Amino acid sequence: MGQSVFTGPVVALGGNAGAPRGGAPAEYSAEIGPSLFWQGTGLLAMEGGSKDKKGMGAFPALFLSSSILALTQVIQPAGNTLTTPANAVNGTPLPLVTTYALGRAPGTPTRSGALGVGIETGFAIGATTALNPAVTIAANDSWRFSVGQFLSIAGAGPAAAMAFTKVVSVVGTAVTVSPPPVTSQASASIGAYHGDPSSYGFVLPTAYSPFMNGGAGRFLLPDCAVARGVGITGVAGGAAGNVLIQGLDLYMRPQSEIIAVAAGAGTTWSKKTYKVLLAAIPQFSSAFNYQVITSDLLGLPLSLLPNEPAPVITSAGAAYVGSVLQYADLTNPATTATADPRGAIQLSSAGPNAGATGAAPDDVSRFVIVMSLNPAQVLGANQFNPGTLFGVAPV
Repeated sequence: MGQSVFTGPVVALGGNAGAPRGGAPAEYSAEIGPSLFWQGTGLLAMEGGSKDKKGMGAFPALFLSSSILALTQVIQPAGNTLTTPANAVNGTPLPLVTTYALGRAPGTPTRSGALGVGIETGFAIGATTALNPAVTIAANDSWRFSVGQFLSIAGAGPAAAMAFTKVVSVVGTAVTVSPPPVTSQASASIGAYHGDPSSYGFVLPTAYSPFMNGGAGRFLLPDCAVARGVGITGVAGGAAGNVLIQGLDLYMRPQSEIIAVAAGAGTTWSKKTYKVLLAAIPQFSSAFNYQVITSDLLGLPLSLLPNEPAPVITSAGAAYVGSVLQYADLTNPATTATADPRGAIQLSSAGPNAGATGAAPDDVSRFVIVMSLNPAQVLGANQFNPGTLFGVAPV
């Protein structure tokens, strides 16, 4: 491939080109969308000279980076149960919950076909009625919906599993969808999906993802981007032992971890964060009940590194204090004993890191996390070892 230096400009028209305003586009493609640039863009230093220079480092520049919105979401208090209480039986998974509640979505289908419990899957909340195509949303969320949009609705499928549907119309706070929800939910989490339905004649998607299609790219929605750590709770008299956690990370990739559960009552916390819990498998037996719950350890989409700008966190619009940073574990390859590959932020004491004294989520306050990038952490990453930017590959 030859050198591609030209005077520009580069214009990304997105889906707004091809017809006068208000008219149908003369040409439509599902691939129209924001431009994607590996490792970001550079601000060219005005030193003069020819545009025909070649070779590595020929053009001095500043790394052009902006703050990245990593999260803007109302999240639930820690302690949301992901499995039902059950005796530990060596090699037998603890039973996943089947009842929908805000913050957890049983029957969440994944790309592999496995069903798990999704964690904080929605960017909006809606009220559904069984077999009624009208979903009632908050007025402030109406801008999020448009005709033809595909949606996942947690709790609205058969037996309160996740459902997938398509928007037919949006009138005020009423979003009409097809097919209609199967189960009534007063507060159903409405989110995104995995895949490109347009590749298959606009059929419904079949898997969940917190990412949204934008042309050839899929973009993380900060509105449903929280991943959370988990904990194993025991009871008095229960034995100590290892539990293998299997789930999907924020990028919906398989990730696993061994939690060494302490004997007796109390909770032992994970150091990795998950978007979907697939299984919690005891590696020991004990005739006492154990259960998986969520923690206040929040995962991040970018690597959190020492001696770099700390993420800016706000809650309900005010600066958040009392959190503890857990830096990215860049051990490569990752193992079931390593911590979160990108790092995390622990809000309250409900997590593996001592010293967190912040207020717990309350299902009302919106948490916002903004991250900044240092050129060194961006340029130090590559496709073989992306650790300083997107974390090492999970295991």
